[in-house]
Amino acid sequence: MSQKDSIADRVFQDRETLKLWPGDHPERIPHLHNLSVALITRFELDGRTEDLEESVCLAEEVEELAIAIDHPYLLWFHHCVVLSDPSVPIADKLSAYANASAEERFEVALALANLARIHNGSLVLRAYRLAMMLIERVLNVRFTSESQHRFLSRPDLRLFPSHAASWAIQHGALETAIEILEQGRGQIWAKIRDYTYPLGELPAISEELTDAFREVCVQLMLLSITSSSLYDVADETTRIEYRRIKWEQWADTLEKIRQLDGFQDFLRTKPFSTLQRAASGGPIIFINVDSHRSDAIILRSEGAPTLVLLSPHLPQMLSRIVETMEGVNRNARESRPWTGGMDGTSGALIRILRVLWKDICQPVVGHLLASGIAEQSRVWWCPTGTLVSLPIHSAGPYNEGEKNLMDIFVSSYTPTLSALINARARSHDLSRKGVELLAFGQSNTLPQVKLESEQLRNIFAGAATLLDGHESNADVLLAGASTTPWLHFACHGFLNVENPLQSYFTLHNGSLSVEKILAGATASHGELAFLAACHSGTGESEQAPDEMISLAAVIQAIGFRCVIATLWTMADADGPVLAREFYGYLLQHGIAHADFQESAMALHTAVKVMRDKGVPIEHWSTFIHIGI
Repeated sequence: MSQKDSIADRVFQDRETLKLWPGDHPERIPHLHNLSVALITRFELDGRTEDLEESVCLAEEVEELAIAIDHPYLLWFHHCVVLSDPSVPIADKLSAYANASAEERFEVALALANLARIHNGSLVLRAYRLAMMLIERVLNVRFTSESQHRFLSRPDLRLFPSHAASWAIQHGALETAIEILEQGRGQIWAKIRDYTYPLGELPAISEELTDAFREVCVQLMLLSITSSSLYDVADETTRIEYRRIKWEQWADTLEKIRQLDGFQDFLRTKPFSTLQRAASGGPIIFINVDSHRSDAIILRSEGAPTLVLLSPHLPQMLSRIVETMEGVNRNARESRPWTGGMDGTSGALIRILRVLWKDICQPVVGHLLASGIAEQSRVWWCPTGTLVSLPIHSAGPYNEGEKNLMDIFVSSYTPTLSALINARARSHDLSRKGVELLAFGQSNTLPQVKLESEQLRNIFAGAATLLDGHESNADVLLAGASTTPWLHFACHGFLNVENPLQSYFTLHNGSLSVEKILAGATASHGELAFLAACHSGTGESEQAPDEMISLAAVIQAIGFRCVIATLWTMADADGPVLAREFYGYLLQHGIAHADFQESAMALHTAVKVMRDKGVPIEHWSTFIHIGI
């Protein structure tokens, strides 16, 4: 059955079902809604205006019936009425229904945005912004990050920020598109960041507010990251009520803080003028792909953002690229000689990197060079959606005599602009006498870790603490993460696709999960973390790609400014080679002069050494730099 035939059948069935209920019966409401949606869907397929007109009439009928019986779900059907009368303020119309929950209001705002793209363009951005505000409210009443992740994994929300940004881009509102991508992505981490945000001068101004805010933030953090935060309270209703009370305390304390001089914008959504500061170290490139269009937006520290149009075929190609990457991931850990041919894993990966170069990176690089960005400058990539798991940093033509991306620029990644802004702000507050490295290894399962440890011992001399076997345990790591500026992990990493908060590092006394790290460590002195562990830089990227919960993300969230991680599995034998070249670069002028902010160039240099020695491409291209 074709799609048109299927929709026609739905319309027929919905009409027949409506005949079973009298005109004023409450059960008539959902069936009226179903018919309204079916008619809208058919209108979108073939443009029959009578279907749109009937859909609006049905929505008006539902609204009248729902108001008459005070039905809490009337907002499901209200979107067509708003579309038919654009003079009605959306927020005012939605707020008129006290019985509707934030999630129900969000459903309508999302429906409004989707329908307005077709029928009433003037409403689209207002509807998208309202939907994002309501998402935040929905997350506030979902008391664990696991529950929040499930909500954001809904099929209609997976690429919501990209859809909203694409509309803004299409209408020339690039600054708005950047604001949307910043506000709509990484929302779980944004919540956690709010609970650990530096308080600046607040303790000197109000010790009472400082203590109250810190206390409620700790409580909300524990509630967010574990499903058993209230250890002695098993009743879910009680837990939800407890979290609601704590969230209200947090909001009340936050409002009091904002009444202080200099704190008016504390933890408010950042406008473009603030977000632009993230590009102070070099250009940031957003890559946004959805079913409507594909674009890159280049953000510089000054001036307006620049739009670079990308291949219109990119949306169709992404699913094939991701599928091929899964095969690369399965085989990447196999150590085998590189012959330079185009067979096997290396050949498959090179084909992917050529597509990424041709359809994404080449037009961006051309614009950067033409605008005066010198070769070997640093650039930051901020991909969206399914692009977050792809090796953009290694893209290139891979033809003799032609430069690849890594021959032109030094690439880093950032999940959001706020992550960069916060990392730079914290780095100015650091005061230390020299480098201290704490390394964790598991040589019992990874034999090359012993050699890796020897490399670190030779490079750092007495400035490194190297733990292996039973010494390398979760308690020591959590304590060390809170006090040591540099961390090095040489252990297994495990990605839990079903529950990303349970992704973990394997240590001597068991696993150290994302959840445990968030609950047990705050890296106020954290500068650099090297995660020589499989899958440390990636997470579950299909259900909620813009809410990437990974091992690298949690290490960055607790306070480390720079993180070296992997997109897929890494070969054990590569650890010692990469460690020697990476740390050798950072400490080439002595420990006293080592600067973690050179870590991107250090990784860039180390990876090029591996490449030039003939190491297979799937081995060295897994490594990425995140942060400043």
